[in-house]
Amino acid sequence: MKESARFCDANAAALADQYKSVKADQVHACWSKFLPRSKGMVLDVGAGSGRDAAWLAANGHEVVAVEPSAKMRAEGAARHPAASIRQIDEALPDFKAVEALHFKFDRILLSGSWMHVIPGSDRKRAFRKLASLHKPGGKIDFSLRSLSGEIDHLGRLAGFLYVVHPGSRATIEFLWFQRKSRLT
Repeated sequence: MKESARFCDANAAALADQYKSVKADQVHACWSKFLPRSKGMVLDVGAGSGRDAAWLAANGHEVVAVEPSAKMRAEGAARHPAASIRQIDEALPDFKAVEALHFKFDRILLSGSWMHVIPGSDRKRAFRKLASLHKPGGKIDFSLRSLSGEIDHLGRLAGFLYVVHPGSRATIEFLWFQRKSRLT
């Protein structure tokens, strides 16, 4: 994650402009219809420029936007000032500041950020952290370049099953994890 944060710090404005060029509702069109219509708590992991956090906040949700890059957090705060977005300086698998909030989340979003978690033990630990922050009945949403057996294995270890969102594009898989006992 540290390498990614350094890259983002060095290229924050250009990256924020690039993310802004595609609207969040377009990026997340295949699963946005599953967002709860009532106000909920959402954790945006790897929030980047804040585009998705702003979209979620505009849809009535309280958002905790976690981003390890100081300059990307600054871009997010400048471009998307909203009282319902709380920014946190942190990266998976260390989520001490997020855990200190004592929140459970209805939705946890990892849009293009899972690839920055080092494969192996960091990912196992990271998935356990996400599972511990997950509210019963909520979902954990991932966007991935490809679906791997690793993500399925980690989810099953934490008691989750995944569902690939209908309408996922060929190059990016959008999926959610939900506790086995609550999967519908």
